[in-house]
Amino acid sequence: MRTVIRAGTCGAVANRVNVLDFCIATASVPLCGTTRQYVENEPFAPVADFAVTRALVDVAAAGDRAVHTGLFVSEDAFYQQGDRWERWRARGVIAVEMEAAAIFTVALARGLAAGCICLAVDRVGAHETWAGDEAIANGETALLRMAFDSVLALENMGA
Repeated sequence: MRTVIRAGTCGAVANRVNVLDFCIATASVPLCGTTRQYVENEPFAPVADFAVTRALVDVAAAGDRAVHTGLFVSEDAFYQQGDRWERWRARGVIAVEMEAAAIFTVALARGLAAGCICLAVDRVGAHETWAGDEAIANGETALLRMAFDSVLALENMGA
C-alpha cells in the first residue's frame, strides 16, 4: 500500500506533553477548511492508518525522547488562541497542528495509508515556551529519521 507520513511540528495541548516531546496522531479533529471541503461539511472523523501508527510508535519508542500517542486538532487559523484549548484538553487532545486531518481525509478517500508524527515546539497559550531554533532543528532531524525508519519497518512487514 502507498504510504504518506506527515512529519512536522505541533503545539502541546495535553499537560503531559512537554516541549520537544514527540506526538503521534491516532486521529485529528478537523477544525480546518480543507477537510470540510473534502467531506462537503458533513461530520467526519479523520483517522490515521493503524499499521503506520504502530510503526511510528515502535520506532519512536526506541529513541530517547518522550512519545505521546493520541488525538490531535488540525487548525488552520494558526494564530487564533484564546481559552478554548482547555475544552480540547478536557476532550483528550494532546496536540494541535495544521495538516493531519486533511492528510488523513485525502488518504482515506484515495486508499492510501497515512500517519502523523510531530515535534512539540511550544505549549498552546504560553508563548514563552517556544523551543529554541537549535533544539527544534535537532528534534526535526530525529523526527525525519523516525519517519524514514517507520517506512522501512512497514516495507519489512510487507505493508
